[in-house]
Amino acid sequence: MPPTLWVYKLVHDSGAAPHVMDGLLSLAICKPMIRNRAEVGDWIFGFGGRSRPVIRGERFIYAARVTGKLARPGEYYDRPEFRRRWDCVYERRNGRLLSRPGAVFHPDNTCSGRDVGEGPTYAKAIVLLSNKFRYLGARGTTDYLDRWPDLGTFVHELGIGQRQVEAESRTGRMLMEMQQRLWKTCDFVGEPTEPSEPPPWSSGPDGDDDDPIDPTRPNRSGASGCPPSPPPKPRRC
Repeated sequence: MPPTLWVYKLVHDSGAAPHVMDGLLSLAICKPMIRNRAEVGDWIFGFGGRSRPVIRGERFIYAARVTGKLARPGEYYDRPEFRRRWDCVYERRNGRLLSRPGAVFHPDNTCSGRDVGEGPTYAKAIVLLSNKFRYLGARGTTDYLDRWPDLGTFVHELGIGQRQVEAESRTGRMLMEMQQRLWKTCDFVGEPTEPSEPPPWSSGPDGDDDDPIDPTRPNRSGASGCPPSPPPKPRRC
């Protein structure tokens, strides 16, 4: 079955959603519908929005193939190998998922309803992982407009939320052509457009650097398949 393509515009490109660290891209907060409905093998394409000048227009920001899905609500926040990641902004306390002290993104449970949902089920606390991605961030451009002007029209007309695109549709073919060209020409991992300081847990005793993450498995094993990058310096989602 052909993959489903998910396309949306980023209001913020802060390193929060998506978050890139140690060769792994995660979508843990924001975009609850994509996190819930996308499956392993699907593709996600993120473009800049027009609402904030700092984003610098409808630039291409990232593309990622979903190579792992933590579908058990809250699993991302329970597993120690993710504890140092900057978007791991919740933790369990007395059976509840609450904001971690010092969270840079979505502090003080301000977005918990959208990020993880209501307890005790926390049905929205689903996280997508990818070790097959290209994240341009601040280095993203609108060069795609010259080669695929109709794709530019599609992106321009996108509103709030996300669009589900069939891979075999005309728009889907343009997106996949862009992805294939990008994989041949882009071999770097960019920095966020709006960097900030790291959370306090980004270095310290939490986590397990000796146990690499394999996003294709429910339990820890294997290694990331993307070139590693230094941690970004995000601010807000």
